[in-house]
Amino acid sequence: IRFNINTEDKSGNAVKVTSRLLELYNNNKQKECLEAMSEIYEEGNVDLWLKKWGATNNSDYFLSELEREKEWCKNNAINFTPEI
Repeated sequence: IRFNINTEDKSGNAVKVTSRLLELYNNNKQKECLEAMSEIYEEGNVDLWLKKWGATNNSDYFLSELEREKEWCKNNAINFTPEI
């Protein structure tokens, strides 16, 4: 999964949600990740989503991962994400 998001606001909702999605995916919970992704993109209520799915336990790691993904998307002309 690749995300192309603005990572300048490290405490912003986009970083919180995408970090948690990556964490779910990387912890071999792909089914839960896809379910969580569907919920946030369909309903869009970040507060309720975070209450249900929680925040990442490793924000620094996933922030750097999101920064690498943003660069990858730029280099590969991927403008709309998530890209699976």
